[in-house]
Amino acid sequence: MNCLLEILLAVTILTQENDFNSNALNTQYSGFTQIYPKDFWEKESLLLAKRLPIQSEGRVKPWNTYARFLLLRFSGRTSVRLSDGSKITPIQWLLDTLFFPEISYSYPVFIVHDEVVLESLGLKTHGKKRDRYSYRELIPIRDKLISQYLTLRNIPPQKRSYIQDQTVILAENILSYEEIINYLEFANKKIFIPPGASFSNLYPSSSVSLVELIKTFPKIKKSLKEESQKLSPDESQKDLSAIKEILKQVSELVRSAEHFAILPPRQNASDLWDSPIGNVIDVFDPEKDTLPDTNILELFYELQNSKTDKAKFNSTFITLSQRILEKSQNYKEYKKIPLEVSYYDLNLLFYSQWIFFLAVILTAIWWLFITNKILKFSVYLTNSIGLMFLISAITLRCIIRERPPVTTLYETILFSTMVAVALSLIVEKFHREGILLSVTSFLGLLG
Repeated sequence: MNCLLEILLAVTILTQENDFNSNALNTQYSGFTQIYPKDFWEKESLLLAKRLPIQSEGRVKPWNTYARFLLLRFSGRTSVRLSDGSKITPIQWLLDTLFFPEISYSYPVFIVHDEVVLESLGLKTHGKKRDRYSYRELIPIRDKLISQYLTLRNIPPQKRSYIQDQTVILAENILSYEEIINYLEFANKKIFIPPGASFSNLYPSSSVSLVELIKTFPKIKKSLKEESQKLSPDESQKDLSAIKEILKQVSELVRSAEHFAILPPRQNASDLWDSPIGNVIDVFDPEKDTLPDTNILELFYELQNSKTDKAKFNSTFITLSQRILEKSQNYKEYKKIPLEVSYYDLNLLFYSQWIFFLAVILTAIWWLFITNKILKFSVYLTNSIGLMFLISAITLRCIIRERPPVTTLYETILFSTMVAVALSLIVEKFHREGILLSVTSFLGLLG
């Protein structure tokens, strides 16, 4: 029976397996079937969701940032434009994808830069060389696309053709999307309890939810320890097989949610955040007898069971969000998340660009009336306001990322633009010749 305990301990190894299996993804999600109202998400739910943390690409960021850059990668935009002309914000797209994937399937978020990619796979295109497609439209060629991807990814990028590159990019985007829609698979699937095991009587039916299993697993461990000397070899083998089967199922659920790292680490020494399942996985450790806190896990289950009730769903989601924030707000990784949410809400770079555009127009008008001091002052003032917006945006980025403003090419361009505009305005202040002031507007706009 000692081997049973070794199997229990092996769960941490099982959950670290990452080999891709093109058939392991659940792309036939079913559940929410009623007409989905556009105003399903209440304002408080959206505001809280934007501030929720997730560890991705080496840092803890807000869900809002996570959603923005996923959309930018998938579609080249930071919002979803629907056929009726309306737009969906990044956070609403992420929430729909997590909780209502069958609705998200119809959102046109996958940009295809050359329709030849789809035509080569046998899909009828929109008749445009470059367009956006929904996941539902791409499902018929999904398996063929992934099959090609598994072959093409072994070819060095520099040796791939343009169409092959686009095929790889589309496949990787599809896989990333499927990973998101499977994050909450643990709340939909049941764990099968093999019959004939000595602990089968603990369960009234042959399948249980993950939460039920977690709550009762300490009893299984206790039963195994107490009965280990009383069981025959055949009975011990049945128990061994049953434990293996249960842990295999748990492992698959853990693996599907492992990148949904929204909870702070259980151990202070660790920098890795946990998924809702990873946060309670210690229950399968034979050396630990304490029952983990399953409150957050149970709230995810409650959400899955209240999808047809807008008020109840939003109320439960608000409670879940508040619990996650309570657990996270004392960790240093979370400290800058509210600031990052504000940074993207303020959209300072966007407004600075339009202010510099206004400065260019004013400059053109000023050239027609070159002696007009009011127009000259207006150009100077407009450029100064644009510069202040740009300085504020760069400063906030440095605080949030905790790095200098010249780390990436994008940041270097922003910083260079800021320096050029600032120097031009300073020189113009003393020389008042007007030439640099004219150039300043174009520098700001081009940067």
